[in-house]
Amino acid sequence: PGGGGGGGGGGPSPSPRGDVAPKGGPIDAIHWARQAQEKTEPPALQSTLREKGSGAKAPRRPAQEEIDAVYNKWEDTKDSTLMWQIINGGRTDDLDALLLSDPLKGFLRSSDGRGPMWWAFEAKNQEIVSILMNHGVSHSDKDKDGLKPADLLP
Repeated sequence: PGGGGGGGGGGPSPSPRGDVAPKGGPIDAIHWARQAQEKTEPPALQSTLREKGSGAKAPRRPAQEEIDAVYNKWEDTKDSTLMWQIINGGRTDDLDALLLSDPLKGFLRSSDGRGPMWWAFEAKNQEIVSILMNHGVSHSDKDKDGLKPADLLP
């Protein structure tokens, strides 16, 4: 059967730390998501905790009621815009710091039902996906169009 690929354009885009999202189809997307899930403590988080010394706290998982209150409110806010900017910019240290100080920010969703995990997949940034998962953010929910974050990978 016919091959694919060829043509100009570069390969997969690396994240600021060198993680590369796959260029292939759904199988590669699933593999990439699984790799992200297997990482429990991303290097940036370890670094942040080390820098803060003995007073550092591990990520706090908010109560489910708190998460639901934020997660089920789909709206465009200053906080959702800030999260999009941090994720789209690949600012892993800023994301770590924000989620350590306010873990509920990871569960924000904009008016289209997307949130930090969708934006991380859209940016093809495996390290940010790992950070979000370490903070308990799911990668299997759906937006208003029924798309999961991994569906945004090419």
